[in-house]
Amino acid sequence: MEELFNKKCGFKMISRGQHTVFVFAVIFVLISIIGFFVLLKTKVKRAPKTIPLPIPVGSELLKVETKKVRKIRIWNEIKVWKTLTKVLWHLVLFLFMVTFIDSAFWTLGPIISESFKKQGVQGELLLFFYMVPSVLIPPLTRRFQNKYSKKKISFITSLIACIFLALSGLTSNAYLFLGLILIYSVISALISPLLNGVFSDYVGRLKETANNLIAFEGFIMDLSYICAPIIAGYISDRTSPQQTFFYIGFIGVIVSILMLFVVPRKIHMPQQQLRQQIQ
Repeated sequence: MEELFNKKCGFKMISRGQHTVFVFAVIFVLISIIGFFVLLKTKVKRAPKTIPLPIPVGSELLKVETKKVRKIRIWNEIKVWKTLTKVLWHLVLFLFMVTFIDSAFWTLGPIISESFKKQGVQGELLLFFYMVPSVLIPPLTRRFQNKYSKKKISFITSLIACIFLALSGLTSNAYLFLGLILIYSVISALISPLLNGVFSDYVGRLKETANNLIAFEGFIMDLSYICAPIIAGYISDRTSPQQTFFYIGFIGVIVSILMLFVVPRKIHMPQQQLRQQIQ
């Protein structure tokens, strides 16, 4: 519901004009920069392996020594992210692509919706068809995600969904376009829960560096949300908003097929190396 609310707010800002989007973007960027530097100065307490208890020795108390407080070092974090990229580069690419398509839709979707209104078509249906499946479909993934490989299912699902997305960019019929987007949305709504489950499994296997993987996953998604509007807008200026979906869907098909061949069944996480890099 939070994601749905955020997208609805984004659509409202876009409908008010480009200047509103720019102002809000600058505000959030400034907040992010301030928060980034504040976090760099914070100290993270390392949990002790043993509970510090006072031990009476004569008339004095002997306290168990605990680990010292360490500061967050940005270069250590970069080293950890570099190691995670080497191990999980295929899943990182897939995550970037899935987030990229979502961001591209929210960049071009309102434009296409407004153009449909001028043609006498209910343009609001486009955003409705895209949003509703993402709310209703994800709970259904719990039935089979423990029985089958979440990685493989997410790749196959992405392949099928991107085919329909690419087809939507080839049609000039508004109603056919809406139908193809609806099919794409229903199928692609399965991808995010499965992909989140994949990363949750790796987070569960990591101990001291679990938060680093969570932060890295968030960074990749944020980077995709930054790049997608720029690239999608560039392609749209040279073709059209609808035809842009063909190119994005075609790239999604290529990436999905690549994932089916390059992603191993089991991925070994270098936990010892990661622990050394954060110290």
